[in-house]
Amino acid sequence: MALLDDWNDVKAKEAVDPKTLGRQWYEIPARNVNVTAPYNFKLVEPETDGVIFLTFVLFLPLIASIICYTVFKEVNTDTLTLIVNGIALACAVVGFVLTFVRTHEKTFNDGLAFAYFFVIIPYLAIIVGSLILSTLSKDLDQDTLNVYSSFIAMACQTISEIILVIWFLVKSDNTAQTLKQTFKENWKMLMIVFVCAAIVLFILSNLIFGMAYDKIFHLGESNNQGALTTLIDNPNTAIRISYIILLFISSILVAPLCEELCTRQSFFSNNGNKWLALVMCSIYFGYIHCGQTGDFIHMPSYIAAGFVLSMTFIVTRGNVTYTWMTHCVTNLVSFILIVA
Repeated sequence: MALLDDWNDVKAKEAVDPKTLGRQWYEIPARNVNVTAPYNFKLVEPETDGVIFLTFVLFLPLIASIICYTVFKEVNTDTLTLIVNGIALACAVVGFVLTFVRTHEKTFNDGLAFAYFFVIIPYLAIIVGSLILSTLSKDLDQDTLNVYSSFIAMACQTISEIILVIWFLVKSDNTAQTLKQTFKENWKMLMIVFVCAAIVLFILSNLIFGMAYDKIFHLGESNNQGALTTLIDNPNTAIRISYIILLFISSILVAPLCEELCTRQSFFSNNGNKWLALVMCSIYFGYIHCGQTGDFIHMPSYIAAGFVLSMTFIVTRGNVTYTWMTHCVTNLVSFILIVA
């Protein structure tokens, strides 16, 4: 009953006149933020710009990953991962150039570039990390080298994502305003939506496609999960605590916002058709968490999570604040379950 009262209170105090913007049956009521910092689902032409984007960000990298990990099974996994990542990087560079030629100032001002940079910048950071690691490897035993490798990989990923977030918020016309205004004016609706969305995401992704799916196929943890938790059980207390702190910063404070800006908002912006983006963005979310390492059997769980987050983005009129908080809360729950 209290939740219903909050919902009615939100509609009475925060809603903009529906005649101003109109409302689809699946959308939350319009807010002032939708007037001052609106999101445009039809920013580009889906038949041209959208096809270019999907081809170079999703289709070609995914096809390359499937071919590499299924046809060339005898090749070393690390080598295959390097090849797949190299192809994804090359595709992102080509896609960015083509998008920039067609959209010019929209590429940065409307956030189109950052779906490409989400691929490019972390890979460049990984290269830097690999160079640092190579300079240390001569004087370290294998166990110490593995510890350094895990720390450097996560640190490089986190730093690159921080750069992306700052760059996106500085260059994008409305995103910073959207985040600030939503927290300030619409916090009640924000809480209602992200709590409900997080519950649905947890049930669908973790229970149905997680535990039940795992019980049927006896899968074990995903490669993505294994990479994140590699040092949590380390016998050295200092290493374990340091890694948990870094994991918290990365998975709770940084990654959710970066992924929602670059793989949700920017992804939708580059499509030009929100319903096509709903499907493709869900698949892409599964790909970036599992497909790049050939862990295709675990993709359904992440695709389900991507679907809930993408649908939340549509329901909230393209307001990334809601998906960010949903993603953050879900990661926080997972973090607690992993560490506890």
